[in-house]
Formats: sequence, C-alpha cells, structure tokens
Amino acid sequence: MNKNIIRLFTMLLVAVMMLSLISCAGLNNDKDKDKIVGMSTPVPIPEELIGTIVFSSYRTEEGEVAHFEYMQAFVMQYPSVDIELDLTNSYDEYFATLDERIKNGTIGDVFTIDAAMIAEYAEAELIVDLSEHSEGVIDYTSNEYEKLYPSKLFFPAAFENSLYEGRLYMCPVEYNNTVVFLNLDMLSKTDIDPIVPDDDWTWQDIEVIAEKLKEAGCTTPIVMDYFDYSVWGAFARSKGATLYNEISFSDKEIEMTLTNPDVISGIEYLANNFIRKGYVADKVPSELSASDLAQYGIVICNHSDLVRWGSDLIANEEADNGFEWELAHFPGFYNEETDTVNHAIGVQTIGLAVFNREQYNIDNGIYDSINDEELLEEEKNNVENSIINSIKFALYAMVKEAAVAITGPDGYRVPALMSANAMKYWRKYPVDGKNTSVFSLYNENDFAGELSSFLTLAPTNEIEKAMGSAIQKYSNDSDSKTFDKYMQEIQDAVNTH
Repeated sequence: MNKNIIRLFTMLLVAVMMLSLISCAGLNNDKDKDKIVGMSTPVPIPEELIGTIVFSSYRTEEGEVAHFEYMQAFVMQYPSVDIELDLTNSYDEYFATLDERIKNGTIGDVFTIDAAMIAEYAEAELIVDLSEHSEGVIDYTSNEYEKLYPSKLFFPAAFENSLYEGRLYMCPVEYNNTVVFLNLDMLSKTDIDPIVPDDDWTWQDIEVIAEKLKEAGCTTPIVMDYFDYSVWGAFARSKGATLYNEISFSDKEIEMTLTNPDVISGIEYLANNFIRKGYVADKVPSELSASDLAQYGIVICNHSDLVRWGSDLIANEEADNGFEWELAHFPGFYNEETDTVNHAIGVQTIGLAVFNREQYNIDNGIYDSINDEELLEEEKNNVENSIINSIKFALYAMVKEAAVAITGPDGYRVPALMSANAMKYWRKYPVDGKNTSVFSLYNENDFAGELSSFLTLAPTNEIEKAMGSAIQKYSNDSDSKTFDKYMQEIQDAVNTH
C-alpha cells in the first residue's frame, strides 16, 4: 500500500515537472517572448512619476475629447503627474505657428509634430531622442504585461518617417494620406462607367475621365496641389525610380538623382498630360470650401481636407441643390513595358515629440541668467524630471488603448498603430456611409517624410517649391520640349547645398 502511494506520488511529481517544463518552453517561443508572465514572475508595477507637464496639440472640432481621454488613460497609470492641455483651435492654425513656438520656447513639454519637421529640430537638439526609451515599453493594460516595440506596432512607413538618422524622435499617432474626392453628379454627365472606379485604377484612367469632363462642360475638371511633394513625388516615382542615391547619415551627405530618365518622364507626364491640357484648375484643395467642390469633378485631397469640409459637405449633399460625392484610392501608374501598376502614395505622418527644454535653456542663456546656485540646481532638476515624464507620456501612444483614445473614439484621426487602425472605428469621421477605407492605405511605397528624413526642413521646403515652380514654368512654356534643364538646375543646387 505504502509502495503504491509512493509510486503515485512520484508519478504526480514527474507530471508536474513536465508541465512546468512545457510551460517554460511555451514562454520562450517567438509569440510569447515579449510577454511578462509566469508562475514565479512578479507582476510589474509602473515606476512612480511626479510633476507637471504641458501637452500642446490641435483640436479637430469644438468639444473634441480625444486629448482628455488620452491624458486620463495616462494618469490612471501615473496618478501623480499633472497634465496641462494647450489646444489650438484648428490643425491649420496649430501648424502655422508651431515652428515659431518651438523656436521661442512657448511650445509644451510634449507636442504634436509633423514628420517633415523632425530633422530640423533633431539637428538643433530641440526634440528628445526617444530610441532607447521606446524599446520594451510595458503595456500595463494587458494581462500579460506585454513588452512593446515601435518597429512592430506601427505601419512601417509611420515608423520610418518618425526616424532621423536611424533614431526615433517622434511616437507616431496618425497619418494623412492622399486620396481622390469624386463629384458623382459631375461624373454622371459623362459616359464614364462605372462612375466610382475600382481600387486599381490609374492616372491614365483619370486622364480619360478629365477629357470627358471637359467635353461635358467642366472647364477645369481637376484640383490638385502639384507643388506638394505627395503629388509631384508620386509622378516622379511612377516608374519605380528613386530621387536619391545611397544616403550617408554619418556624413549627412545625399545626392539627388532628379535627372534619372524615369523621374523626368514621370514629371513630364504630369505636366504634358494634365497641366498643359488645361485639366488642372488654378487652385489647390486648401483654398476650396465645401460648396466650391461642386465645380470640379476630381479633387486630390487628404483626410485633413475632408475634416475641414466636414459638416458643410454633408449639408451640401443633403440640400436640394446639393451634389453626391464619393472617395477613391489615390490612383496608380500603369507601366506598359512591365504590364504592372505602380502605387506611390504621399502620406503625412503626425505624432508626439518631447521638447528638449534643457537644450533650449542652454542655447538661450536661461541657465546662465540664474545666479543663485541652489535655484539653478532646482531648475535643472525640474527640467530633467519634466523630460522624463514627457517621454513616458509621448510613448504611451504605443499602447493600443491609448492610441484609440488620442485618435478619438469617433475617429477624429486615422491611427498609425496597426492594431488600432484595424478596429475601423475611425472610418465614421467626419462622414459616415462613404468609402473612408481609402485612408487606410499605408504601405511600403509611402514617402511622406522621406526628403526630410535626411534633409533639414529648410532645404526640403526649398526643393518642394523649386519643383513646383519648375513644373509650372515648363507647363506654361509651350516651346519647352523637355524637363531636363529644370531638373538639372534643382539637382545641382541640392547636391552642392
């Protein structure tokens, strides 16, 4: 009897040991290696943070609660941090004054930034390098306390556009990609079928549609801002060409390849087949009101444009003299030689950066102006503590729950975090019942902050303006047969910058 009990006890002990080994092995596989779970692993506790930070951003509409919900989620985890919210009334107003506010130090400790601005302020050391802090952030809202890594969480282009010289300076939150607004009433006056195109339509299709719209009485069927890199860049890359050679981040050297025959061919297609033919209106989307849209068949726009038109656009459609409309994906470019369609989509990535107030104070002699050593030490400690809290606050957008909160429960913004984007809640704003899925297209072909990822803001803006002006001059000069000379001038200027 005793032997049987001992034998049974031994078998049970072996079984427990086997289960324990299996459990341990399961935790070591690729799926679970970032999860902090286990029978003997203590539950992690968030570090204690104390202090006050200021969060600067913009509101999409009156009464928007997205920022408050994000702050509330963060404070639930770090209750001793006080957050003051500094909201500008609109997207356009916020970004119009952002550069000035960074330079004069009146921006918040954490602020919303456009990816195109990262290089400028990373170079000046006015935004904090988040790289080391962003690897292995613990998601305390998860039962498994999963470790988070930005390269795995965000759309690849969102992550890449948040880097400068391979370092992370922005936690991506939202993105703003280029799409097509279609005036269905205007299109119905032609024999175009179907009126709403398939997702794989091309610029060759738009060219045919523009001609038919012009024949139907629409003087200038298309509105687009070809000064914008998201537009001319798409045409420049239409055959798969790149605009630069290998980049040396360490030497901060780059050689633009604007004279690449495929790049020139793409730009000439834009100029010859759209602008010279009179298809493109002498306006840009940002100049249009919702009621102006009735005059055009096709508008190349983005999510912020749709938000700006918002309720007025809905009211116009519902009015007796209103018009029906729909959204379509940004078209691709058909390549006859390869019988393929190439998609190059312009996207603006927006996220959270941390203001380096320590560097700002050094640059502007603020520390030097404090004569009392104790007060100086206190000020330096306060700034250091504020930066620590701000880094935690900015990177909290890596947590799914927080990403949903800051993009808004009603979808004020299109989330850059893949798990939040997949929830599709954001597709109902600012309009429901339309093909807002077009804003979800964000793949490896995106090139939003590409130029500014290796050039600072000033030369990047110069290139955009120079390209737009060159396209305009070429299009207006009927004697000019090739775009080569314009491209050569810009390329030489950039490469000797």
